[in-house]
Amino acid sequence: MSLLIKSKQIGFTIVELIVVIVIIGILATITIVSYTGISKQAVVASIKSDLRSAAQQIKLFQFNNTDYPTSLDCTPPIDINSICLKSSPGNSYDAAAYASSVNNSNSFKVFSLTATDASLNSSYVVTNSSAPVEVPPAPPPVLATGGTITNVGGRNIHTFTSNGTFTITNGGNVDISIIGAGGGAGGPQWEGECAAYGNGTAGGLSKISKGGIDWQSSGGGGGAGTDDGYCGGSGTGANGAVGTTNTPSGWTATNGGGSPGGSKYFWGSGADWETYGGNGGAGGKLEKTNLSVASGDAYVITVGAMGQTNGTAGKVIITYTAS
Repeated sequence: MSLLIKSKQIGFTIVELIVVIVIIGILATITIVSYTGISKQAVVASIKSDLRSAAQQIKLFQFNNTDYPTSLDCTPPIDINSICLKSSPGNSYDAAAYASSVNNSNSFKVFSLTATDASLNSSYVVTNSSAPVEVPPAPPPVLATGGTITNVGGRNIHTFTSNGTFTITNGGNVDISIIGAGGGAGGPQWEGECAAYGNGTAGGLSKISKGGIDWQSSGGGGGAGTDDGYCGGSGTGANGAVGTTNTPSGWTATNGGGSPGGSKYFWGSGADWETYGGNGGAGGKLEKTNLSVASGDAYVITVGAMGQTNGTAGKVIITYTAS
C-alpha cells in the first residue's frame, strides 16, 4: 500500500496582494508630497537669497552714487543709472515694477524689488527697509451690477442717481460715497405780479440699506423766502440748514458735504436785481473705504430728490478695482 503525500502550494492571496499594493501607494504618495514640499522650500530659499543679495547691491550702488539705480539692465553698455542684477536659474526680477517703485526725490529714498520663479504661484519682494517676504495674493475681483457703470483708471464706478439695488456676484472690497440732496432756494412769497416761489423744500435723504441697517445722509434744508408785501422790496430769506448723517463707526461723515442747495432767486434786471430768498442747504455726505462685500449681498439704494426749487439731486457712488 502506497502513501500519497500532497505538497502545499506557497504564495500570496488576493487580499494580501491588495494590501501590499495599497501600502506601496501610500508610501509613494508620502514620498512625492515630501519631495514636492522640499523642492518648493528650496525654490523659496533661492528666491530669498537672490533678493537679499540684490538688495545689498542696490544699497551699495546708492552709497556710491547718492541715489538708487532707476532701472535694471544687463545689456551693455549699462547706463550709469542702471544696475545689472543676476538671479539663480528659474528666478526672474520684475524690472518694470522695480523702476516704478524707486523714489529718490525725498529724504527717505525707497525701492521695491520683486522676484518670481516659474514653478511657484507666488512672488517675493524686498524693499529698502524690509527683508524678503511673500507678496500677499491679490484680492478677488469684485463683480457687481446696479446703477450706471463706468470705468475710470481701472476702477469700476457704479453711480446711482435714482433708487436701485447694488448686487454682488463676486465679493471683495468697495468704496462708497452717499450724498444727500441739496435743499431748494427760498423765493419771494408775494403772489400776483411777482413770482410765487415761497420757501424752498428740503432735499431728500440718500442711503444704502442691508439687513435692516441703514447708512444715510440727509438732504439740506430749503431756504426761506421773504415776504415784504410788494414786488420791489429787498428782503432776504434765511438760508437752509445743511444736511447731516447717521455717522456710523468706521465711516467718514461730513455735514453739508453733499449736493449743494439751490441758489437765491433774483427779481429785476441789471443793477436793480434784488434777492428774495435764502440758499438751500447742502446735503450731508457719508463715505467708507474698503467695505467688505460678499457674493450674494444686495444693497438697496435710495437716492434723495432735489429740493424745489434749484436744489441738486443726491447720489450714491460705489467704486472698486475692476477685474
